[in-house]
Amino acid sequence: MAKGSSSAVPTTPMKFGGTRGNNSGTALVTPQLDSIAERSVSFNDNAMTGSDAKDDEDLNEGNYNLE
Repeated sequence: MAKGSSSAVPTTPMKFGGTRGNNSGTALVTPQLDSIAERSVSFNDNAMTGSDAKDDEDLNEGNYNLE
């Protein structure tokens, strides 16, 4: 931390120098990123949409006793 600083978090040290690997021409994409990109995503067809929620709200309208 710098003198006179009131922050409880220490500053991150600066990194100087070359690349991480010896070969600076290597691709930056890692195999882990490839496996994430290959995953498929599916959605539940039974999930309520905005219009369904509105319909349920309309069905309950007027069923309140305000005495």
